[in-house]
Amino acid sequence: MQLSAVRIAGLILALMLAAAAGPAHAQSAPAANGPAAPDTQAILASVVGIRVKALPDARSNATLTRERTGSGVAIDAAGHVLTIGYIVMEADSIELTTRDHRTVPAVVIGFDQASGLAVLQAQTALGVAPLPLGQSEGVSERERVVVVRGGESDPAHLAVVVSRRRFAASWEYMIDAAIFTAPPVEHWAGAALVDRQGMLIGIGSLTVRDAGGGGEPFPGTRFVPIEAF
Repeated sequence: MQLSAVRIAGLILALMLAAAAGPAHAQSAPAANGPAAPDTQAILASVVGIRVKALPDARSNATLTRERTGSGVAIDAAGHVLTIGYIVMEADSIELTTRDHRTVPAVVIGFDQASGLAVLQAQTALGVAPLPLGQSEGVSERERVVVVRGGESDPAHLAVVVSRRRFAASWEYMIDAAIFTAPPVEHWAGAALVDRQGMLIGIGSLTVRDAGGGGEPFPGTRFVPIEAF
């Protein structure tokens, strides 16, 4: 039997979540009434691709270009999608693409300058289960996590938290406990940072050269913690 690309990605994500849980967690048998293992197919499906065309005269086109792509995360059954705000800034049109190749129009309904996060509203039913919101406050350095992106190729990547610290950007926001992970991932904008329980703990924002925070070159990715939402 030939496995689909989504099925293969789900198997890879399951292995990554087991790795993120650590050897002790992976080897322990689940309790009879304990929490169920994360549904990897649902996690993959909850992260959608975003394609944006900005207004022709948008000021942000000079740095972001008019056509932009990224990811977003379905956070409820009403079609709300959480993403990083700069990719939908001054948008003229927004399309969401699901894992099963459906395209759904969307609009921006919220943009938080303090965190840099934005909320989109799908204009027709997305038909995907939302990704449960977790808590990033207990996530510490050296903890393994998974980065999930919209799109078909390489949707999930294992990463390690290398620092938690304040991040200030003069152009829009300041975050007290941003999450920095390594190695860096491509197409990070709006990607979901998922903990070992399969819950959303951050939204991808930037690639950085000093993820470790010690002043030494250490490339990585910065995530906005879910508590900023």
